[in-house]
Amino acid sequence: MLLVAAGITPLRVICLELLSQGVPVVLLYSVRHPEEAAFLQEFTDLAAAYSTAQGADLAAAAGEGTGPSFSVVVAITGARPGGKCRPVGMLQGRIDRQVIVGAVADVSVCDVYLCGPAAFMSAIETELVAAGAQQQRIYTESFSF
Repeated sequence: MLLVAAGITPLRVICLELLSQGVPVVLLYSVRHPEEAAFLQEFTDLAAAYSTAQGADLAAAAGEGTGPSFSVVVAITGARPGGKCRPVGMLQGRIDRQVIVGAVADVSVCDVYLCGPAAFMSAIETELVAAGAQQQRIYTESFSF
């Protein structure tokens, strides 16, 4: 299962439920600034608990794996005045095809849940399809600021 979010609260609940059911999950989490990453410590702790390296293959999403796994990739899209560098383990820039393929070896076997503003989801959906995601396996939840 691939979760892609700018709006994290609904996907947090989905993530926890999927993990409780033994479904492997990769979370791609987009924020403007690191301090805006709600639930980051919880996600970091989950990733450590499930002993999955960032960028793990989700072959298990197609039923070929052995139990649940969880990894999280945080993409920082904004820059602060003064040029503070990004924290270790976070990517600088937007979630794109390269980030998706780096996190999930075969996105075509994944159900994908997106949550965020319409423009974010439209851009991500384009990148997902270009990376091989099946349109009928992409589910969305939008909101506006």
